[in-house]
Amino acid sequence: MILLGDGEIELKVIEIDGEKVICKVIVGGEVSSKKGVNLPSEKLSVSALTSKDREDLSLGIKAGVDYIALSFVKSAKEINLLKALMKKKAKEIPVIAKIETLSAVKNFDQIIQSSDGVMVARGDLGVEIPLEQIPALQKEIIRKANLYARVVITATQMLKSMVESRRPTRAEVTDVANAIYDGTDAVMLSEETAIGRYPVEAVRMMTKIACQSEENLAKFCGRAGLGAEFGGAKTVPEAISLSAFQMSEELNAKAIITPTRTGYTTRLVSRFRPRAQILALSPVPNTVKKLSLVWGADAYLVPDMENAPDLMNLARNYAQKILKLKKGEVVVITAGLPITTPPNTNLVKLERI
Repeated sequence: MILLGDGEIELKVIEIDGEKVICKVIVGGEVSSKKGVNLPSEKLSVSALTSKDREDLSLGIKAGVDYIALSFVKSAKEINLLKALMKKKAKEIPVIAKIETLSAVKNFDQIIQSSDGVMVARGDLGVEIPLEQIPALQKEIIRKANLYARVVITATQMLKSMVESRRPTRAEVTDVANAIYDGTDAVMLSEETAIGRYPVEAVRMMTKIACQSEENLAKFCGRAGLGAEFGGAKTVPEAISLSAFQMSEELNAKAIITPTRTGYTTRLVSRFRPRAQILALSPVPNTVKKLSLVWGADAYLVPDMENAPDLMNLARNYAQKILKLKKGEVVVITAGLPITTPPNTNLVKLERI
């Protein structure tokens, strides 16, 4: 069986003649170029990192891309290979693993620990796995991404009707909102903006849904935030980030400030979905770019910090400058010391203006 275009067209193989495959159309439809081809009953030997991918990687590095997304990942080995290739080119671009195969689902824990983030790529995933299993699987992927403090993107057919229509269906609006309530960092449009008739309207609509959903986030996450289900802190950085979150909630802090070199502290705090604004301050340009996908984080490039007093002064000054704080308002600062040995979140401090 061969499926085309995220499974919308179904073909049955009748005969194979060299490189020619003769099929019978079981479920017909319109076929266009550059559509996906799936063989759900077969295990393919094709590597997730093809020669074309290697060419695209070189092009992406030259163009200065912020993230690399690897399609059809089957194991952590492919992520590690991609990172090794970038290391040879003296680059450390964060890698997003697209979860869209049964093998990726089975090896998910190893894949996510090797990656900088994951994408719930529901198009091909819905071909590889029965459709009725996708909702629970999506929730589980998002939950584990939050558990490991990794970025998670939810994608495919989120507002698909807007390819042809100015307005989405009610079900699509609910789908986008539920992904946000589940804890996704980002929601993504694909064909809606790539080939759709209303790309600008689709972006505006998704933005409106996201903003409205986040206003209600606390109602669905509960007082302890999304991190309540993580089973308590298992490391010092996790304990510190949890304390920073709890302090910000109890004292109605205006912001949680996370001076960081790698972005790790910011990601730990973000997974609790605090009501306070997250200000990420980093002297590393790539970290500032990387944090653009982390939920709730506003990242700023700052001068390098050599010691704890410098770090605290810088955090206070930027908070005042950005938030226009008033006397008596509270901010929480959490970071790692010594500053030069990240990731090592081990400090939390309350500052009252």
